[in-house]
Amino acid sequence: MLGTILVVAAANVFNMYLERDTDALMPRTMNRPLPAGRIDPACALLFGVLLAAISVPLLTFVVGPLPGLLAALALVIYALVYTPLKRRTAASLLVGAVAGAIPPLIGV
Repeated sequence: MLGTILVVAAANVFNMYLERDTDALMPRTMNRPLPAGRIDPACALLFGVLLAAISVPLLTFVVGPLPGLLAALALVIYALVYTPLKRRTAASLLVGAVAGAIPPLIGV
């Protein structure tokens, strides 16, 4: 469970890092730590990388190769496909649904 929590946290950090410019423009998100300037973007990125570097190997070597692969896949889909796609098309919801459905599969 810890590995899954950490990989989801990593995806969340990468999402906030990538969207800090647009988050600064929206009242709902403008007070998040990155757009508000409370956390340096480089530190946030490093923290996300650290979370990913701990979670994926933890799941791979402690739980098994399939959970590790699923975690890595969810992280990549969420951060590198879904997050940028949100600004371009509503079809991103389908991609986000796949990324969001993977963490429960890790526990199977």
